[in-house]
Amino acid sequence: MKIQWFQNFIDKLRGKKNIVGKNNVVKFDWEKTKKFAKVRIFGNDNEVCIKSTEPFVAQINIGSKDCPANNCKIFVDKNSGSNGVNIVLMEDNSSVTIGQDTIISSGVGIFCSDTHSIINSNNEVINIGKSIEIGNHCWIGMDSKILKNTRISDNSVVAAGSIVTTGKTVPPPPEDVFLPAILPGLLKKILTGIEKGQCSI
Repeated sequence: MKIQWFQNFIDKLRGKKNIVGKNNVVKFDWEKTKKFAKVRIFGNDNEVCIKSTEPFVAQINIGSKDCPANNCKIFVDKNSGSNGVNIVLMEDNSSVTIGQDTIISSGVGIFCSDTHSIINSNNEVINIGKSIEIGNHCWIGMDSKILKNTRISDNSVVAAGSIVTTGKTVPPPPEDVFLPAILPGLLKKILTGIEKGQCSI
């Protein structure tokens, strides 16, 4: 018991795990994930589940000392890996889901919140963060930013440095073409060039 308390204390000093609140759950299917993922939670009833047995280098933040978040969920499915992603959820009931066989490069930010509120004339918050969904077999390029309320379809590629903005869906590739969807707008140009015989793959 004393050894576990000491390990928890050391983890907090290193920033690996800092959980403040009630009924928060952090589950790693692969024990070594503890080496790669730093988790900070401020709030209640939140869940982080990483099923992958691939290295998932991540800084995961749910809520903050000044603004706790409740009932948030982060789920990473099997065989997905990351070389350095920052995942931020700051609003109650928000979620980030990452499918199977998805690879995330370094410097990627997944922000399911603007971290501030925008109020309209009726005193209503109009920029609520709800969810981010990243499908199966995706590649998220270096330094990309995935913003709140977006969906990235299966088999998609988000080009390095791209910003996927609120309310957008990255479409799947055409069924008759063996290519991923590419942001921003490069796939259409490539296909047009192939049809005109200007380029080849």
